[in-house]
Amino acid sequence: MSDLKVKLEAQYNAKREAQLNEVSDLKQQLELRHTEIRNLNASIESLKSVNEELKRAFAVTSAGIEGGKNLAESAQDLERTRKAINIQLAEFDGVKKSLMRDLQNRCEKVVELEIQLDEIKEQYNNVIRNSNSKAQQKKMAFLERNLEQLTLVQKQLVDQNSALKKEAGIAERKLLARNERIQNLEALLQDADRRLSIQNQKFEAQLQAVKERLDQARASKAASTSTLSFAGRIAKPLRGGGGSGVSTSPPAPASMSSANPLARLQNEEAG
Repeated sequence: MSDLKVKLEAQYNAKREAQLNEVSDLKQQLELRHTEIRNLNASIESLKSVNEELKRAFAVTSAGIEGGKNLAESAQDLERTRKAINIQLAEFDGVKKSLMRDLQNRCEKVVELEIQLDEIKEQYNNVIRNSNSKAQQKKMAFLERNLEQLTLVQKQLVDQNSALKKEAGIAERKLLARNERIQNLEALLQDADRRLSIQNQKFEAQLQAVKERLDQARASKAASTSTLSFAGRIAKPLRGGGGSGVSTSPPAPASMSSANPLARLQNEEAG
């Protein structure tokens, strides 16, 4: 398109320069013809004045002297001169008409050249407008394609943004539920720790009480054992048949220990 534009500009400038040169030459020739016409008109006027003077002189001489030979010759000369002048006038008139026709033709040619120049200028402007319109159309089509692509990308981004917002909302709700569950579990864990601590304290207190009772049971057992052994030595019969008494006295502590749970626990630990 740029090469075509350059070629058209070159052709337009060349034709315009040639036509301008031709118009300038025609104007110069027209000026010369006008000058010649003015000169011919001046010559015609001078010849007319001479002819008038000759006519007056001829009339005077013919009226004053009718029969003289010299006057006849002068009249003939004047007649020949008048005829020659008339011939020159006719020639000048023909030349004038020819010049006027040539001038008219050249003026018409100048007008035609100006019309052609205007037409070429209009064609050049049309080509420029068409080339510009085509370039604008291409540019508009390119911009429309870019706009469609940008609209599609914007739509995709909006859809992605909406999806991300939905996912973010779901993730946030899940996170809130998880945090709430963690808080509940922490509360349950703290409550379990508290209960376990209370149970441990109770168990330790019970264990301490059991230990104290066990210690008391051991002490009471040791005291009762020493007392029974001492009583057995004193109550041992000296007569015969006392074996039954010896055999019946020891089971008493066993029945006592079976009746006392602390004693049973002590026996289990001893065993």
